[in-house]
Amino acid sequence: MIGSCFGQLRKEFGCSTLPVTVPEDLLKSALGLPNLLREMWKVFRPFLLVLALIVVAPLGYVVLEGWSFPEAFYMGLITITTVGFGEVKPLSEAGRFFTSGLIIFGIGTFTYALSTTTSKIVEGRLNEEWKRKKMMKRVERMKDHYIICGVGSTGKWVIREFLKAKRPFVVIEHRHHHLMELLEEFPQLLWIEGDATEEEVLLRAGIKRAKGLLALLSTDADNLFLIITSKGLNPNLHIISRANDEKSIDKLLQGGADRVVSPAMTEGIRIASLALRPDVMSFLDVVVYEEKDLLVLEEISIPAGSGWIGQFIGDMDISRKAEALLLGIKLREKERIVFNPSRMTLIDEGDKLILLGTEKQLERARQLILQGP
Repeated sequence: MIGSCFGQLRKEFGCSTLPVTVPEDLLKSALGLPNLLREMWKVFRPFLLVLALIVVAPLGYVVLEGWSFPEAFYMGLITITTVGFGEVKPLSEAGRFFTSGLIIFGIGTFTYALSTTTSKIVEGRLNEEWKRKKMMKRVERMKDHYIICGVGSTGKWVIREFLKAKRPFVVIEHRHHHLMELLEEFPQLLWIEGDATEEEVLLRAGIKRAKGLLALLSTDADNLFLIITSKGLNPNLHIISRANDEKSIDKLLQGGADRVVSPAMTEGIRIASLALRPDVMSFLDVVVYEEKDLLVLEEISIPAGSGWIGQFIGDMDISRKAEALLLGIKLREKERIVFNPSRMTLIDEGDKLILLGTEKQLERARQLILQGP
């Protein structure tokens, strides 16, 4: 019955074997298993030699001296461990030679087992400490970076987007197992293990040199405390916080957050929009979520000393020269965004152009802004 079912499935799929989809996590675990077993063998191999010696030693006394196994086992154990007890029974000349060899071999085996295990432990700790110091030196050199505090399911998406945008950042997380999971997925991640609400941990993350901070801790109370502490260390820090409860939004803003995001509100609006405006949301998904980066929304600042300062936005003609779509401009002086700006809009230092385009188009736009008219 079962065989006929498999035969029917083979005919349906048109192949001699059934297609099997292996979960990615299971595949990674399976691929990493040989390395794990190899490392475990290196650690336990010396102790297996000791165990083998303890098992084999009594056989020598049984054969050479004719002792019972309990007597031979006891004699072999006190000889291998060199505890210094006397002989169980008088030994023959052959028994003394065997005991001498057993002592030498036992000491050597025990020494090898201890030294190998100790070296593995010390080597692992030293290697880990060296990597951590090297990473901390990179963090100490960082400037205008972002600090991501708390990494759950939301934090992982934040990390992916930052890596995609190639923006510098460091992660603070107090749960060790979460950090280990992150490092498996993001091996080059810069991280600090500790409580993000503590000043010492924030200072290690370079908060005084940082550009922004993302408060993604598990409770709103922790996020509020983090915001207050961070603003005290760096008043110019741009802080974005998550609000687990909508009632906490105003408190987080009053505490010093520049922007607050409510996952419940965001999800509700998105679900409703998918139902009411499906085609518009499909377009936005391409812009925001598309893995291949077909289209990207980006903001590009007008730098100090730019040749475009004092010029009209129409003179830049960025849509024709870079083929990027100019959606709006954030005016620095008025602190507001002008959508679909007029060609007669004057450009000033610190203004931000909001553009839509591919990576190549946006790169051409950056070069156009840097080069000037």
